[in-house]
Amino acid sequence: MPQKTSTLAIAAFIFSLIFFIPTFSIIGLIAGIAAFVHIQKNPKLKGKGLAIAAIIIGLLVTALQIILFFSVYSLFSGFANSIDSKNPKQSIDKCIKSKSSFGKDFCIILVLAANINNTEGIDKNICDAQIGNLEMKNYCNAVLKKDKEYCYKISNSDSRIKCLGLIDELNRKVNKQSG
Repeated sequence: MPQKTSTLAIAAFIFSLIFFIPTFSIIGLIAGIAAFVHIQKNPKLKGKGLAIAAIIIGLLVTALQIILFFSVYSLFSGFANSIDSKNPKQSIDKCIKSKSSFGKDFCIILVLAANINNTEGIDKNICDAQIGNLEMKNYCNAVLKKDKEYCYKISNSDSRIKCLGLIDELNRKVNKQSG
């Protein structure tokens, strides 16, 4: 009687490859271990290579997902700690100290967005002086100076439309408060 390939090994291999759904790689890893043990005990089954591949891929993908999760978490928790709605100037100073240029750019924009109605006292040249990415620089200037002209310089049409809408909304709020 010919050997039959373990269905569990096949399933484990498939699950380990579905890396874009976080728990699937862990399921692939666990099923791979179970399939390997089951194949070892049952000589009528084959698929040890699939089970080993599922274990290796499952381990690697799970490890990468954990590293990515903690990297993103630390990045955003750092941003969250930088945002102080009572003192946006001090928050921007914290952003400027960021080691990553993208992190610094993103942090400054987050602080401005969180304090959109409280930008007095913030250097109007901060975007040009501190932000390296041209798209982010234009968005930053549009928000800080409440000027649509910067929105028109944004090349991504979705971002440009959102920027224009935000500036329109800000100007409406300012007009309501002053009128």
